[in-house]
Amino acid sequence: MSKTSLRERKKLKARADILSAAAELFERHGYTDARMRDIAQRAEVSYQTLYNYFPTKARIAEALLGEEIAALSAQIGKAIEAYEADLLGVLHHINQLRLDFFWRQDPALWRQLTIDIMQRDSDAEALYQRVDSAAHERLAALLHKGQRLGELHASVDASVMAHAIYALSEYAMVVTCIDDSTGAESSDGATLAAKQRGLSESLAAQVSLLVQPYVRPPAVG
Repeated sequence: MSKTSLRERKKLKARADILSAAAELFERHGYTDARMRDIAQRAEVSYQTLYNYFPTKARIAEALLGEEIAALSAQIGKAIEAYEADLLGVLHHINQLRLDFFWRQDPALWRQLTIDIMQRDSDAEALYQRVDSAAHERLAALLHKGQRLGELHASVDASVMAHAIYALSEYAMVVTCIDDSTGAESSDGATLAAKQRGLSESLAAQVSLLVQPYVRPPAVG
């Protein structure tokens, strides 16, 4: 085995150890209270090595969320691919997938990550906007498919409607980011469930009001 390949294997292992240590400390102490030096110590690497791989804690969290985001993106893609009828049902399903993803995370994580990202790059999008980086295009593709299938009226500007749907769902993400009681760390289970249900129902109602007038009723007989 060449020295180069051995070096690459060591680099991959160090990165994996850092991410594993960070995931454990984030779970145990929360994103805010987990310290970079503790992550380095847990991963058994020097602080300088940790910094070489991940200059900030936000970069570590982004890497940890990468696989989950990829899985969410795949789920959304499958929902669009499988769509043959019930356009509104598919839209509600996609929005719920995204909400569920956010609710599984620590709200403090989203807030701090957004601050960190914006501080290092003033033109960067908030992290919650990156969860489905092609959201607008994919929603537009779904609406175009609805038009091809005859369920959505041909007069609809799919791009404009997709943008409006995305804006509605983005608002629900913002609420999740700023309201601790809607996220996974809420101590009141009943209140948490009620608030999350209310957000889901509100988003579904708003999307229905937007899309329903342009959906053709199913053919009779």
